[in-house]
Amino acid sequence: MKVGFLGWGKTGREAIVPFLQYPDVELEWVLRQSDQNAGEYASRLLFQENDRGKIFGMSSWADGRFLDEHPVDVVVDFSSEDGVERYAAFAQRGIRIVSALSHHDEFSVKQIHSAAEQVAVLSSPNITWGINFLIAVSGFLRAITDEPDIQIVEEHFAKKKGISGTALQIARALDVDPDKNVYSIRAGGILGRHEVIFGFPNQTVRLTHETIHRAAFGRGALTSARWLMKQPAGLYAMSDLIHEKLLAYLEKHIVPSTSPNET
Repeated sequence: MKVGFLGWGKTGREAIVPFLQYPDVELEWVLRQSDQNAGEYASRLLFQENDRGKIFGMSSWADGRFLDEHPVDVVVDFSSEDGVERYAAFAQRGIRIVSALSHHDEFSVKQIHSAAEQVAVLSSPNITWGINFLIAVSGFLRAITDEPDIQIVEEHFAKKKGISGTALQIARALDVDPDKNVYSIRAGGILGRHEVIFGFPNQTVRLTHETIHRAAFGRGALTSARWLMKQPAGLYAMSDLIHEKLLAYLEKHIVPSTSPNET
């Protein structure tokens, strides 16, 4: 699987690590906004003794001709909302897209939906498999219980503004009002922690996920990229991948119970 990577900021350079750890993954290039480090290799800058992920500045883009010279199977986007401007060029060449951007404006949403008409696109504001598993399990618990009191607590680093996109995603999935049911904590260097609290009479259930290194985003993106290679054109979310794997597990391991009268 040949991979192109958008973004070389704080998150991008840590999320890229898993893409350098597997022989079946060929990191062809990294495209960043500036020309800093252009011509160098991401692997070398991350202290690996090989040449993988050559870095290019956006000046090399040349209206998409860059893709003809450096073809890939899938592009992983950890850049910014500006990166979606290139999704049309990816889609025209049949390149699948993993969009790991946390926020989208109206233009970005249109670009993502347009690309998904031609190729498989997976878009997720938090692409760690752990948080998406938490959302799936929270939704299941919400569905099988009677009107629980649900509260969501999200914790992030001191300078992060507003409610996290992940907390909003959880609130939507559980059909609760983020203005009333989401509590934000900003302190120190907390990378990201989300807790869903279900309050019932005489018992409480707490589901928690914490990101301790940004490489978790990269591992989720790599899992998504591999999964996306098997999917037809369309718009997907990380939840689609999680639900597919959960269903496969349940079908294999959960045997339906039989009544005493059945033989």
